[in-house]
Amino acid sequence: MSSHNDGVPPIGPAEPGDVQPGYMVPRMMFFTKGVGRDKERLSAFEHTLRDAGIERFNLVHVSSIFPLACKRITREEGLRVMAPGQLVFCVMARNETNEPNRLLAASIGLALPAEPLNMYG
Repeated sequence: MSSHNDGVPPIGPAEPGDVQPGYMVPRMMFFTKGVGRDKERLSAFEHTLRDAGIERFNLVHVSSIFPLACKRITREEGLRVMAPGQLVFCVMARNETNEPNRLLAASIGLALPAEPLNMYG
């Protein structure tokens, strides 16, 4: 912690894995996937969210840093601990086309650190 008393939190954690109050750092994460097809883009996206099992959450897109000491859990475990309407931070890969029978793919990879308590991915 800072030795001065100006009310400003420190720039970062004092020790690896130490999270200061006020910092939002994920402790768990899971992967999911979905496919949606419809004539309308928004409807296709809604079908994708439903297929992925995350249609009931408010998704906030973030960049792709895997935090220190974050645990990878199954999709089922993750969905069990979340409530409808909850803000859920996600890294999303998305692709779309209006060309019939066009095969598309979007993907996300994860580089797991060798020392998850001391390194981020």
